[in-house]
Amino acid sequence: MKTIAIVNQKGGCGKTTTAINLSASLASLGKRVLLIDMDPQSHASLGLNVSPKELEICLYDVLLSIDEVDRPILEDIISHVGENLDLIPSNIVLSVFEQKMANAPGRETRLLQAIQRMKKEYDYILIDCPPSVGLLSFNALMASQYAIIPVEPSFFSLHGLGKLTETIQLFAEKLSHNIHIHILLTMFDRRTRLSSEIFEEIKKHFMENTFQTVIHFNIRLKEAASFGSPITEFDKHCIGYKDFLSLAQEVLQIPEKEAQEQTAKILGPRPVQNGVLFSYKGADIQSLKLVGDFNNWTPDPSSELQKEPDGTWKKLVSLPPGTYHYKFIADGEWKEDQYNPKYIINEFGGIDSVVEVPYWERHQQKGSDPASDMNASCRLQ
Repeated sequence: MKTIAIVNQKGGCGKTTTAINLSASLASLGKRVLLIDMDPQSHASLGLNVSPKELEICLYDVLLSIDEVDRPILEDIISHVGENLDLIPSNIVLSVFEQKMANAPGRETRLLQAIQRMKKEYDYILIDCPPSVGLLSFNALMASQYAIIPVEPSFFSLHGLGKLTETIQLFAEKLSHNIHIHILLTMFDRRTRLSSEIFEEIKKHFMENTFQTVIHFNIRLKEAASFGSPITEFDKHCIGYKDFLSLAQEVLQIPEKEAQEQTAKILGPRPVQNGVLFSYKGADIQSLKLVGDFNNWTPDPSSELQKEPDGTWKKLVSLPPGTYHYKFIADGEWKEDQYNPKYIINEFGGIDSVVEVPYWERHQQKGSDPASDMNASCRLQ
């Protein structure tokens, strides 16, 4: 699953138009798509004919009560808006989120946690961010592997683009979150030289991270929004439809970083019927310990991992079903699990890795080799 934040702090750049029509175009290509409206103005919801006033519970309720037992979940507020296309709508109440969560621990990962707990599967999740760089946008970025920045062809937009990419990169570095930025030129007017000059300037600075597709200025896109319909249903003969279909096809070509994912599958925490098998790669490490809320964060001798000849450290820990936070201590230095994409911001502002242990049914573990798990248990305990 790919999660993409559509983000720009500047209004009027076609951000919501991109979110709606890219989602619909991916859905028309057979992909299961969820669009999350993170903007309190609710324009993505309105653009898909969902009235914010009719919502009994909304995204605000899900994000605010993420740690409560009887909390609402994302599935409770999903609106089905088209074939292969679902929407998480928003309303004005979401604007209170930043003030309410100002000093709350883990405030930047509320959306990420909500997505991780979803049972319904999607190929793509797109997030329409508000036109500002604040806590709502940070939640969207923390939940995403990719960010698309729509840019209109103007000098001020080009100047703001540099500031925005710098902000995203600083945010990603501070929280050790890798996010790939892609630039999309919108409202392109082929009759003006300025549009072409801006496009060339963007390609010069962002090179392969610039989409080759441009979204031309097209009045039919505005008309489709006013009718609460994506361009895929409103007019399949206009240039706006062709542009977004081309963009969707280009998005499908964004690499998945297969090597990184394969490494994560091998070295990340792997729930087995005996508990969780933790793995870490570090040939130069002399001592490695595993601590977490399951052992009161105590680095005693029982927390030590065993080193194998290839430099991989492993330990099998028996854990009942539930969600656990943990870290490694490598030669005295506390580190999160770099091979595990799931994490939270703890109450001290640091990062804890997260592993979920499912409820197992006897002999029903999918893709598991009981003999291998037994050998691992005998070797590591």
